[in-house]
Order: sequence, then structure tokens, then C-alpha cells
Amino acid sequence: MSSFFRSSLFARRFFSFLCGCTPIFLFAVPTVSFAQVGSRLLETTKLNISVIGTAKAIPDEITATFFVESQNKSAAFAQQSVNNQINNALKITRTAKDVKSVASQYSVFHTQFNNRAHSSWTAQQVFTLTANNAQAILPLVGELQAHGFILKKLEWSLSKPQQQAALLEADKNALTTLMQQTKVIATALKGHITHFESLNFSESPSFRPIPVMFATRSVVPAFPIRTEEMQTLHVRCDATVILAP
Repeated sequence: MSSFFRSSLFARRFFSFLCGCTPIFLFAVPTVSFAQVGSRLLETTKLNISVIGTAKAIPDEITATFFVESQNKSAAFAQQSVNNQINNALKITRTAKDVKSVASQYSVFHTQFNNRAHSSWTAQQVFTLTANNAQAILPLVGELQAHGFILKKLEWSLSKPQQQAALLEADKNALTTLMQQTKVIATALKGHITHFESLNFSESPSFRPIPVMFATRSVVPAFPIRTEEMQTLHVRCDATVILAP
């Protein structure tokens, strides 16, 4: 059995034992050669290592998503009806403090029935309200429903600042884990870290919006309770580390 095969087999067994409870992926690639005496490195060696860092955050932003629809034999009439409703919604929400309103995803399509006399045009548009305070947004939700807007969903999520702060914390945690694991491996092989050849972070936000459920009604609904369910974000850190005796 070659020295490279024996050393690789040892490395795989050692790394498997070492990292049994930590999400970590290790690959050893020789720079010149990968030789050992017992468990000691003889040549400079590349260690490819990946770890996962996590961070938790509480959702701090509530979003209400509506859609408005109008059907008519005339495409122009259907579109004008939707435009009027959106303009009315913008007037209703314009003076609301700390509430962001957005009209988006406008669409128009034609439906042809067997009887051409019954064909129609449908115009649709999505309208969203976003705020950090449920008490600011919920009265508007009830008012828009009373004006014919259909509420598709109401949910808590992470605001961009909250998400960025959590991802930064996950980056730091991933780097801390990476340094700890690399030092343990280098020490076990009776070597040391000379430098990092590469270091890459890939962010994988895994948070999910938390829906707020209540019966649809044309009056102001009860304020939803903000849950304290933490959302977990993940960051993967991939590095190539140079080890030497």
C-alpha cells in the first residue's frame, strides 16, 4: 500500500471521527506530495475544508399582500377599473405613517368561451403594504378589504437590515468554526497553518415568513400576535488552507 493511500485513509478516518457532530466537509489535496511519518506531515499540503455558520433573528416586518381584479368585455374598461382601485388604495395609504405601499405585477388577459358573446377581459394587479408595526398596518388592511381588495396573505418576515445583520453574524460564526477545526486538524497532524489560499462565503438564507391567520372580513381585523419564533440563517464557508510540518 502506497504512503499516499495510507495517509489519505488515515486522514479520512481521523476527520470523520473529529467532525462527527459538526457540519464539515474535508478534502486533502497534495501540493507536491502527501507523505507522513505516523501522523506527521512531511510536505506542504492543501486542506480543502467547508463549514456551516448559523445565526438566529426574530421577524420584525409585517407585509400584507392584496390583489385587485376587474372583468369586462372591454379590455380598456377592465384596466381602467383596476387603475381606479389602485389609485384609491394609494390615497388611503399615502398618509399612513411608517407604512410602505407598492403597486406591482399588473396583468391583462383575455378569456374566450365557446360562445364569443360571453368572452371577457380580466385585469389584475398586486398591491402590498409593509410596516414594522402591526398597529400601523392592520387598520389599512380592513379598509382596503372594505373597498374590494382581496387579501392574499399577511405575514411576518425579516426586514433587510435585520437579515443583513443576521447574515453577518452567521459569517463570523462560520469563520470561528473554520479556524477552530483547521487548528485542531493541523495540530493532530503535527503541522501548522501557513496561510489561507482561498476563502469563500455563500449565503443561504433559510428563513421563512410566518403567516398571520384570521378570517377575511370587511371590517378592521384583530391585530395579529407577533410570535417570538426565531428564524435561522445559514452561511457556508469554503476554504483552502496550506499546512506545513
